[in-house]
Amino acid sequence: SSCNLFLITRAGYKITVIDKSEKDWWKGKCLGGRAGYFPSAYVMRVESGQRTLQVTRNLQLADQTLLRDQIVIQVGEEVDGVAMVRCAADVRSADHTGKEGDVIYKEILCPLKYLQEV
Repeated sequence: SSCNLFLITRAGYKITVIDKSEKDWWKGKCLGGRAGYFPSAYVMRVESGQRTLQVTRNLQLADQTLLRDQIVIQVGEEVDGVAMVRCAADVRSADHTGKEGDVIYKEILCPLKYLQEV
């Protein structure tokens, strides 16, 4: 399989991580076999059984804004059309404590009718 210098993907694309020895740039492989480097700050870990979903419209939830086309991970069971999802935290929110460049994740309840499977 060929190795490109950088791995160009789209939101929601699944990558298998091969090497995390560099903090900011990880090496990974796409489903089609292409391999290359990608910025570690732009990926979320997806465990077996979790669903990758895309937001279908801008949403204002309790203390978090979700933007159209944003990727979230369903981490909890659906109850009455709502499920717990993991998303990148809104950096303007009061609970953002990481240094610049860090991605902070949070889990929030979200109506599934505004999400679609990727």
